Amino acid sequence: LYVSKLRTCSNLYVSKNLHSVSKACIKGVIFDMDGTLTKDLAIDFEEMRSRAKIPKGSDILEHVRSLPAPEREKAEKVLNDVEIEARSNTELNDGCHEMLQKLTHMNIPLGILTRNTDEGVEWTLKEFGLSEYFKSDCVLSRSWKGGLPKPSGDGVKYISSKMGIDPSDCLMVGDWKDDVSAGKNAGASTCYVSLPKNENSESDFRVERLIEIVDIV
Repeated sequence: LYVSKLRTCSNLYVSKNLHSVSKACIKGVIFDMDGTLTKDLAIDFEEMRSRAKIPKGSDILEHVRSLPAPEREKAEKVLNDVEIEARSNTELNDGCHEMLQKLTHMNIPLGILTRNTDEGVEWTLKEFGLSEYFKSDCVLSRSWKGGLPKPSGDGVKYISSKMGIDPSDCLMVGDWKDDVSAGKNAGASTCYVSLPKNENSESDFRVERLIEIVDIV
């Protein structure tokens, strides 16, 4: 597949930023969790900012990491509390299981890179029966201490190494600019899951339904 300009095939968008793509070059897929595998309905980030006294426009995790220890601990508790409260509203995005099943049958290793907690990731995987699709060492949360969180590419590089492939052979999938930046910073291909409130033209691909990711791979 050679791309010279933005074009549409059904609901699949291929960006002009991707100059040359071969399906064979995608050997692993890494997903964001909230808003990508799950619907972007649960976590109220404005409520999180308000309760943790995080300035609007600042990166939540960067701000919390910059706080003195006592304040940081209080802020981290607020983040955890808001995420736990959101669980009752959490739903999988349409087609999530079907997509993961198809990729697994294609022998594509799968990973998760999220800014949620270990506990939150474990709860989501167990609650929705997703654990079978992901090896534990290919799932990273903000609790990971081996590098910086998104938008850094550290997590993408780490997960791809655990998959036994080069980051350039990975596809990073997410619904936010930090997901795309993390993929690009690691040298991976990127796929943006479009939502009505979000648009991002810097990703290599853009899909409106998760199942369309199978067509990219």
